[in-house]
Amino acid sequence: MSKFIHLKKSALAALVATAAVTGLSAAPAQADAGSSMASLARGEVGNGPCAHGGYWTHINSQGSSCNSSGVSHAWCADFVGWVWSHYDVARLGTLTDGAASFYKYGKVNGTLHSTPKVGDAVVYDYNGVDWAAHVALVTGFDGTNVTMVGGNEGHRTHPDGIVQTESTSRWQVGQAPWGQTISGYISPVLNSDSSVTPADAGMTHLAGGDLDGNRTQDVLSTETSTGDLYFYPGSGAVNGSGTLGSRVKIGSGWNSMTNVTVGDYTGDGKADVLATESAAGDLYLYPGSGSVKGMSTLGDRVKIGSGWSGMHDVARIDVNKDGKADAVAVETGTGNLYAYPGTGSLNGMNTLGERVQIGSGWNAMSQIVTPGDLNSDGTDDLVARDESGNLYAYPGTGSLNGMNTLGDRVQIGTGW
Repeated sequence: MSKFIHLKKSALAALVATAAVTGLSAAPAQADAGSSMASLARGEVGNGPCAHGGYWTHINSQGSSCNSSGVSHAWCADFVGWVWSHYDVARLGTLTDGAASFYKYGKVNGTLHSTPKVGDAVVYDYNGVDWAAHVALVTGFDGTNVTMVGGNEGHRTHPDGIVQTESTSRWQVGQAPWGQTISGYISPVLNSDSSVTPADAGMTHLAGGDLDGNRTQDVLSTETSTGDLYFYPGSGAVNGSGTLGSRVKIGSGWNSMTNVTVGDYTGDGKADVLATESAAGDLYLYPGSGSVKGMSTLGDRVKIGSGWSGMHDVARIDVNKDGKADAVAVETGTGNLYAYPGTGSLNGMNTLGERVQIGSGWNAMSQIVTPGDLNSDGTDDLVARDESGNLYAYPGTGSLNGMNTLGDRVQIGTGW
């Protein structure tokens, strides 16, 4: 008999997931603005990433789709942001090079909904945290078929991608017309539309760990509306609204960061924070002080990696039972799962060792967490949810051994 406990579906979680797409009141762009956006997008069909010198909003965290060598990165979000930036769209500064930023834009501004409107962004395969597979622009909808224009498509014949148009009758949220599941439609907020007010900003990038050194798990999270990073002290008991204590602000400017995880990567017995800077793709370590001291809780950040914009679902785990915090992450372009062994010391770009591939096909998983030792064998395990809502445990073997680092997965839940 498996030692893993079968976890039942949470009705509350299901309601929250449904409300995220269907329960928010949509405030669509004015019809003329949406039509103009559609016309502009259609005029770009066939162009590559370096048309007009590159697509992007020219604001905040978006970088150009083109550099001196050609295409600079996956650029679907840059294209939709570029279209929106030609019109009176508000709050463009919250958009990044990641498709997930459009989903978050819709949640924050109350414009995430389930029926397409011309001028909307359509997001695919949002993982519920900080990653989505693609975003395109709705250019037509007649009640039966939806037409979209997207950048960074057509890779079979154009390696750098082109702007492409397609139509489908499978437009409902949850359907996958091209192998990617539609997560929702997001209307842009127009500065001229005084009826639109932001929805509750909420929190994002939740991470757990013992930051204050009292052997009780705490929670970190970023406030979406401000970018402030907050510490929520754990009480050591599940006690309803008293489970977490009063929050303390410990950072600012964290809207530009993603893939936040907590662990002792410096070997000093104090929990540190890892995070990726979205625009540049650099991985940073913020050394923990071992106590909560407001904005001095974390020390000056140190760059320990580059090229991490192509990774998602970064999590802390000790894969080889050496007592040092390691990291695991999924490579977006390939779906490969990699382990980055920790050295136990803060040493710049050598803080993490050479990565080792330990899995493949992980783009089929929508979220990954590392809950610790699930089956009481003294080894850290992984838990992941697939796009169908099935929950799986991947038992750790206690050794970093390539594709054999994790054992055979065991299904432990449905409806997640």
